[in-house]
Amino acid sequence: APLTVKSFPLGQLQSIKKELPAAPACTKSISILPLSLDFEAPIERKKEASLNLFDALDLPLSFSGFTSCPQYEFSTLYLNYSSHRECISLLKQLIRQGALPTEEIKLMDTKENLNGLFTINGLKKPLFYLYTLLPPIFSSLCKSGENYMITREEQRYYLYTYNESEQLPLSVELNFYHIHKPYTLTIKRLIEERSCINYWSQLNFKNNITQKEYDYILAMSTPQVSFSTLPIGEHCEIGLQLSPKEILCIEMEELST
Repeated sequence: APLTVKSFPLGQLQSIKKELPAAPACTKSISILPLSLDFEAPIERKKEASLNLFDALDLPLSFSGFTSCPQYEFSTLYLNYSSHRECISLLKQLIRQGALPTEEIKLMDTKENLNGLFTINGLKKPLFYLYTLLPPIFSSLCKSGENYMITREEQRYYLYTYNESEQLPLSVELNFYHIHKPYTLTIKRLIEERSCINYWSQLNFKNNITQKEYDYILAMSTPQVSFSTLPIGEHCEIGLQLSPKEILCIEMEELST
C-alpha cells in the first residue's frame, strides 16, 4: 500500500504548504480521514487501562490439530464470516469506552460462538493479532475521535484507526506538529485478504490441514509491517491508504540520542 511522507523544516510550514499541488481528480470515490498529533499539546486524559487479555488465558501458541467437526460444518460455520468486521466492532468499543469487552472474547471458536482468538481448528485469527498490537497497559490518552485513538506510554505513542468500508479504500492523512525529537514509526496493518480464514477457504476448509499448510497460513496471515521515520521539524505529513476493513496501528518510538 502506498505511503507518502512530506516533512517541513522549522519556521517554513506556511510557505511550503501553499506550494503543495492540488490533489489530482479521481473518478473513484475515496474517503479521506485527516488525523493530527501535536507533540506539544496537553494529554487529553490520564487513565490506567489494562488491555492484556493474554495474562488471563493459557494460549496454545502451536498447532494443535483440532478435528472435532466434519468438513461441511467448517465451511458452513465460516460462510460469509468476516473476522475483520468483528475486530473493528471491538476496536470501536475500546475507542469510545476506553475498555475492551474481554468477557465476550473466547479462547477458541465453537459452533455456537465465533468470538475466539483461534479458529475451531487452531489457526490464529485477526482478533488474536489485534490483541498483540495493543499495548498491555496505556496510561495516557492523547487524542481520540469517532474512529481513531492515540495513546502514550513512556517514550512511545500508539495510533489506532481502521477503514470500516466494505468496498472502498480510505486515505489517511497524518499530520504531526512540533516534532522536537526524531521518531521511528513501525506501521502494522491487519488486512482482511491476509486473514487465516481467507487462506483456509482456499483449501476448501478441509479439517485435516497439515503442519506445512498451517505454517504457511501462519506466515501469510501475520500483520504486514513496514517502517518510516519522523524527523525533527515543525510539521511532517504522512499519507497512507487503507484497503476495505483494514486495521492500522502505528507505534512511534522516540529515538535515543
